[in-house]
Amino acid sequence: MSKVVALEIAANAIRAAEVSGYRTKKPKLLRTGEFRLQEGIAGESQVHETDALSDALKQLWTESKFSTRNVGLLVSGRRFIVRPHTTGQSSMEVLRKILPYEAPNAFPDQVSDLLFDFYPTHSVSTKAGTKTDGLVISSPSEPISELAFALNRAKLALEFVDFTPLAVTRWIRNNRSEQNYALVNIREESTDIVIVEAGMPRTVRVLSKGLNSKRRRLGLTGVDHSPLLRRDVLGENGVKVLVQDIGLTVRTQSEEIGGELECIFTSGPRAEDPELRASISEQFGIPVTPLYIDSIPQDEDEELNRKPSFDEFVAMTGGMR
Repeated sequence: MSKVVALEIAANAIRAAEVSGYRTKKPKLLRTGEFRLQEGIAGESQVHETDALSDALKQLWTESKFSTRNVGLLVSGRRFIVRPHTTGQSSMEVLRKILPYEAPNAFPDQVSDLLFDFYPTHSVSTKAGTKTDGLVISSPSEPISELAFALNRAKLALEFVDFTPLAVTRWIRNNRSEQNYALVNIREESTDIVIVEAGMPRTVRVLSKGLNSKRRRLGLTGVDHSPLLRRDVLGENGVKVLVQDIGLTVRTQSEEIGGELECIFTSGPRAEDPELRASISEQFGIPVTPLYIDSIPQDEDEELNRKPSFDEFVAMTGGMR
């Protein structure tokens, strides 16, 4: 059965999850891993020091004992821009070939050296025939190519690249019953906000604000994982400042599609933060649910049995395609 290790590369850590059957209806989480990075090696889905990042990836594979070198890369951050797009093409194979010519119309003010991808959401019948509505995603090509080069230097084979907000909403669609919700995925330097209607993402916005992750002692079963919070980038009122922007963005985007939200999901290292959840709940008056996966079987090698963290949730969803 096919295996892949899904990776999320952040400024302070590489987070990974190995999944078997990742292109089947029943993917299975095998193990997770996390490697802390020294400052200056990487950014949000970005390489600063190629050799150091490649060495860190090698150490992660050695320590986590992953059984495959096939990798799926989860990318996100402030460089990514998402816009609605309608195309007359129904074939994704054809659409991907013409997307470089169609997509720039959705990004008139952006530079020319961009990568594009398209996420179809709805089919629409018109007098001119059936059209496909969806979201077109843009990103500068250089950071992605540099990540691919670093993976190659570590002797890893890149299987796919996935956009984090859409990977998480795909997992929600396959594992939760809610159909109309907002997803708030928080990183250190930015935050994804996705408005989902009838199970499909309708808008994606990336805020240029985030919260520091929990600095905790990583280890195996029996080791203390209690959080040691660092000072937030936004200062002592970091949660309050971020939640204000989340509230404004969620209200604006949900009003555009005219949907009533059932709940708000949080993901990322601070997903379970009590202050964050209480502040969001106070803003909207609906349930706030942190996303988490703990269904990893015990490994025969007891040294590998460690409880997965909220930090690793995004990498887990990337492998469960």
